[in-house]
Amino acid sequence: MSSPFMRRAGVVFLLGALATVLLVPELFNLAQTLPFVIFAAFRPAVAVGLLILTGLTVVARRRCWPPALAVGLVAALVLGYVIVSRAIAGTAPEPGRTLTLLSFNVYDGHADVTALARTIGTQRPDLVVLIEAGEHYRQLLVPVVADLGYRSWTTGIPGGEDVEGILILAAPSLGNISAEPLYVGTKFHWIQVFGGTLGVTHVVAVHAAAPLPGQMRRWQADMRTLQRWCGPGSGPSILIGDFNATLDQSLLRSATSSCVDAAAERGRGLVATWPSRLPRWFGLQIDHVFTGGAIAPASLQILDLPGSDHRALLAQVIVP
Repeated sequence: MSSPFMRRAGVVFLLGALATVLLVPELFNLAQTLPFVIFAAFRPAVAVGLLILTGLTVVARRRCWPPALAVGLVAALVLGYVIVSRAIAGTAPEPGRTLTLLSFNVYDGHADVTALARTIGTQRPDLVVLIEAGEHYRQLLVPVVADLGYRSWTTGIPGGEDVEGILILAAPSLGNISAEPLYVGTKFHWIQVFGGTLGVTHVVAVHAAAPLPGQMRRWQADMRTLQRWCGPGSGPSILIGDFNATLDQSLLRSATSSCVDAAAERGRGLVATWPSRLPRWFGLQIDHVFTGGAIAPASLQILDLPGSDHRALLAQVIVP
């Protein structure tokens, strides 16, 4: 009598434990190791997939409902937490001085220059941050938007590959600002923008390493570097760009614990920014705008621009 019950209970426990390891590797100290770091990045999609599999299993074989229920329960709890925390907008910030930012990974300089210039001309962002854009892409874009009065800087070098660079465009509205490359041991050279009407606010353009075999230590180091601007006690700051990490990865969350993710705060935290060839509901949100200090995100749009494997972010933030 007890043997079948014990076997069934064992199967329920085992499947529930496997689902928990897959969806919540942080509980087992596995969240920063391969392949669990990749599973964590796809957590919403994996949870949905497990829920669908659970439903199909119950319909096809009703005898299997207890173990399927264990998997489905874990998946539902995880998915419910993700949806509540990222798909529902928080309280709108108080009105104040608005700073508009456009961030876009231009895919090693292959993004359509005309379409990007048209977006810049229409939206007139105060600051444009272009990832994987070096001197080559700068020479293509700057003449097209010359009449808008933007100043430009890039971490790329003449003759270098665009993938190594970050290009900054600053509108005249920011006044006499400065932009300086950051040599903080990251895989790619980041760049910070400060001064002018930004006041004490520092804007840091980020391009982090990806959590892939052979790059895990580099990715972990890049994530921890974010604590300089989004750790406890940090001042007013904006981190923007391609982080190659999602909020489902615990290392990004801990490194930005004192900052707010604009997409999640404005209820857009489940819209994928990469790869752009896939539907918005499937993929990864690895491009971010984080705000720290007294800076609050007011809005965030995710734009499809041709020629890149990323989507662009257009954010408005309230600055002191």
